[in-house]
Formats: sequence, C-alpha cells, structure tokens
Amino acid sequence: MNTYPLIRTRWSNEHLLAVLFFAVSLYQLPDWVASPVSILKYVLLVAAALVLDVVINYIRYQRPVCAVSAAVTAAVLYPAVKGLPGWAGLLGIAAALIVGKHIWGGTGKNIFNPAATAMFFLSLAFPLELRLFEPSYWLLPALVLSFPFIAVRPFPGVGLIAGMAAALFFTGGLNLTAVLAYGILFWGCVVITDPATATDNPYAGLLGGFATGVVTMYFDHSLMVLSLAILLFNAASFAVARHFCSSRQGVFEGIRLKAPAGIKAAAAEMIDLTEKGEYMETGLDSLGPQQILERIRRNGVFGMGGAGFSTADKIRTVLQADTETKYLIINGMECDPGLVHDKWLMENKQREITIGIEALRRCVSFKRTCLIAKKTEGLQLPSFVEVVEMPDRYPYGAEKLFVSKLTEVNVPAGSNPAQQGILVLNVQTVYAVYEAVCLDKKADTRFMTVLDLISCSSRVVRVKLGERLHEIIGKTVGDKGMVFAGGGLMQAHAADEQEVVSKTTNCLAAGMLPRYKESTQCIGCGLCSRCCPAGINVRKNAELIDHGKLQAAKEAVLRCMSCGSCSYVCLAGRNLSGRMLDAKQACKSEAE
Repeated sequence: MNTYPLIRTRWSNEHLLAVLFFAVSLYQLPDWVASPVSILKYVLLVAAALVLDVVINYIRYQRPVCAVSAAVTAAVLYPAVKGLPGWAGLLGIAAALIVGKHIWGGTGKNIFNPAATAMFFLSLAFPLELRLFEPSYWLLPALVLSFPFIAVRPFPGVGLIAGMAAALFFTGGLNLTAVLAYGILFWGCVVITDPATATDNPYAGLLGGFATGVVTMYFDHSLMVLSLAILLFNAASFAVARHFCSSRQGVFEGIRLKAPAGIKAAAAEMIDLTEKGEYMETGLDSLGPQQILERIRRNGVFGMGGAGFSTADKIRTVLQADTETKYLIINGMECDPGLVHDKWLMENKQREITIGIEALRRCVSFKRTCLIAKKTEGLQLPSFVEVVEMPDRYPYGAEKLFVSKLTEVNVPAGSNPAQQGILVLNVQTVYAVYEAVCLDKKADTRFMTVLDLISCSSRVVRVKLGERLHEIIGKTVGDKGMVFAGGGLMQAHAADEQEVVSKTTNCLAAGMLPRYKESTQCIGCGLCSRCCPAGINVRKNAELIDHGKLQAAKEAVLRCMSCGSCSYVCLAGRNLSGRMLDAKQACKSEAE
C-alpha cells in the first residue's frame, strides 16, 4: 500500500540552489560596478554551464532536468576565471561539470566539489592567486546572504573559516581587508559547505575544515593549494560517510508542522453518525478490579491512537511485568497536523476521561499517572493526574519518544512499554474504557478527524467501525476529489471505494493527490536523516532500497517509525517514508 504525507515542505532543491546562485552572484558586484561589461562575461559563462548541464542531463535521463546547480558551479568558478581568456573559462566549466560532477553520476552523487575541481585543473596551467575579491562595501550583500548557508554543513564551514583566520593571525596578516580579499566567508559559507561533498560528522567536519584553512593560508596563498585542500577534504568526507555512521547534529527536537486545516472553535459541534442507544451508568464503587478488566475485555476496547491493540491484554501485560514501579501515561498529544478529535475529547469529555482514568487505576497500582498534551490550558483533572505539556513538534506523540522522557525507562529493542510496567493509552481509548466499564458499551465506534483539504476545514466525527469511508466523506464534506485515510496527514493512503473504518483509522481527508516529483537531483542535504526520530541514515538506506539491496537496509527499515518526517522535509520531493514502509512490509513478509 502506497502511503505518504499529504503535506510537504514548500521548499525544494531548486529553490535553495536558486537562492544560493543569487548570493554567490552578489560577490561580483564590485567588478560589475567598476566594469559593467564584465556582466556579459559572467552571463556567458553561466549560460555555457546551463547548456552543457542540460545536454548531459537529457542524455542521462532522457528528459529535461533543472540545471540550476550548474549555474551555481559557474558562479563559484567565475572569480577564478574572470581574468583568463574566454576559452579557459569554458574549459573550466567542462572540467567542473564532466570531471567534477557527471562522471560520478550527477548532482548529489559527486565526491568532489565541481568548482574546486575546475579551479585545480586551471591552476595547473595558470598561476592563480587566492586574492580573488576586491575589498568593497559592495560585498556586504553577498556576505549577509552567505551566512545562512553555513547551516547546511556548519562544522566544515566553521572549521575552514577558523583555520584560515588562525593562519592569517599567526602570520601577522589578519585584518578585514585580508578576510574580504581572500574570500574567507565565501569559501567557508558557500563552497566547502556543499552537502554532496562535505561530511556531516561534526568532528571530521570541524577538523577537516580547519586543516583545509590552515594549510591554505599558512603555506601558500595560491588557488591551487586551496582547491587541492578542498578536494582532499571531499575525499576524506566520502571515506567518513562510507566507513562511519553519520552523526546527528545535536539532539533530536522534532519538526514544526503547520496544519493545512484546523478546527476554529474549541467547543465545535461534533458530527455523530452512529446509532445512539440508551445506557445506564454504573458507578465504579460497585465494581472490583477483575470486573473492570473483564468489562474492558468483553466490550473489545482497543488502542485508538492508531495501533489497535487489545487494551485488556495491555493491562494484563503491565500487571505481569516484573517491575516494582508502574506508570500510566495518557497520550493526548495528537501531534500529527490537522487531527483535532483528541483535543475535542479533552475539552468536552473531561468527566468521562477522569472516570476512565480512575477505572484503570483500580486495576493497576500506578506510582504515577500522566496526561501529555500540546496545550494544557483549560484541562481540569484530579490532582493525582499529572498534566504535562509537551513541545508542539512532530512526532513527539510517538510512544518511544515520550516514554523515556517521562519515566527515564529505556524500552529495549524488541520490547514494548507494557512489558516494562508502563501502560500507554490514547486519550480516546481512556474514554472508551469509561464507556465499556460504566455503560457496558461495546467499543464499536470511534471519533476521528475528517478534513477537507480543498477548503481547509476540519471537523470531529463519530463513526461506526466498518462504515464505508466514501460514505462518511459524502455525509460530512461532500465529494471533493480523492479520499485519503490513515493515522493522520503524515501517514495516509488513497482509500478505495470499498474501504471501511478500521481500528487504526484516525483520519479521513478529501482532496487532491500530493505531488511527489521524485527528483533525481538529491543534493545530499541530510535533512531526512537529521529529522528522523529513529536516528536512521535515511538517504543511504533509501538508495539501498532503490538498488534492491533490501538485506543491507533491513536493520534500518525495521527501526523506522513510519512517521513520514523524511518525506515531508525532502527537498528533492522524494517519498522516502513510502520506500521505507514498503521495505519494512517486504522484510516482515520474508520473515513469515
């Protein structure tokens, strides 16, 4: 089943490279002001790069491919060739794109920085000095726009800048004029930070960048030495990526997601599509622990957060866990953007949720009872319930992420929190516990969010298990195109005509199929891996899956949480989470 997030970042490789091209072009402002005719030479060099890249890409892919990366290469190369004959500039472009990029497989697959490759070859024939820039106030726009790009590969960039500055300091040549003339920020912010050729390992990046800067400025102020040092750093980066695991930069903090649709009022009306029955409420005082557990089992209460597991079995597992301390965690995070039904329950059914919590506490002697939510304002629960406000980031609602944070218990691989004495239940499941215990009502209905992605609206709907999804859409938002279903907007699939509400259906959406362009030009930015809560090297394993090397990727795909974060952030518009999920299902089928 093909699953994907229904929302994704608006940015792309092309957008990022276009901004980079603009920033690098601004380094030519002093020359353009002094000699406007130099603009023509710059335009011709960029045009030559674009034409050559388009032709090679068309031969390789049999279709037009955006060549903005070639324009960036030409812009970086231009300061070195602007004083050379025109044919030398064209030779440099050929060396950059053919030898530096396409011979390795194209954008994002090259080991060496294309512009640095061309500079090295040209420096063998021409004595190229490192002082490429004319110190001027006209450089300020370029410097300001360059700084943000150091975030792509911060450690190599900071290392190079520090290394060049340190060498200048110890040789007595450190001043603002030298910093501008040698283009220290140019090399540190927009050249060595090329994500395809620079390691994202903090230690290797920092040390490698520093060594590159020191060697260049301390021993010889020539472009040959700098370009060769950058190429050696690129080779070292490739070796690090090949033989060592990439290190995540900093602690995972999740990603901020803006919902395309949201409920406008906290007490918005809920649409009930179920058959209402008459039930007599039974007080908890008349029921013992075993009777409570039996009612939960008999009425088929299941995990309504998306897993669908038997709640009674979960409680029994917690009771049997060989741990002295037991915890109850109610998950009201609903971190998937657009989901609103758990929030509606917490704001409109607090009494029932409180009774459900008390019923669970009578079954198990919990040391601590917590309810986690993105916003806790307005929640009025008994004092024994600790309400914890969690960061509004995705996927903080994932079980493994908040369990260790709240309990300091690390759940071993292959185990689950219940086996460690930790009962984790979705807030809707707790409401279902109330209905099963106090009303003796079957858990044959559920609350869900129905979204209209065309008009950007959402509503809370109560539906019966087994009801056709297309009928629910027709009764709530009407025919708006395709129908999608799943755990939320970040984990959705196209629903067929006969698909019905299952235990794991949390979200319905009507709209258009999301466009995943599956660009061949991954620039290796590493966002997919940095945003992975499971710490997976997503890019590497996606390539293994694409090449049919499933066994090599097996360990990673089995750890995948299928949160969809990688597909959301991918600047190449690739459905990486879909690849991982397909591979995971294939691994499980193979094991069976």
